Amino acid sequence: MSLEAWSGKNPVTHVGKINQIRAHELSEKIHEETGK
Repeated sequence: MSLEAWSGKNPVTHVGKINQIRAHELSEKIHEETGK
């Protein structure tokens, strides 16, 4: 059993999902501040 299968897409245990959300929030903030 892989860790991916065990945790599924639960954001509490799935680090990739957390990183994806944070990256999206950061990119939106950069866009708002720079207009690019």
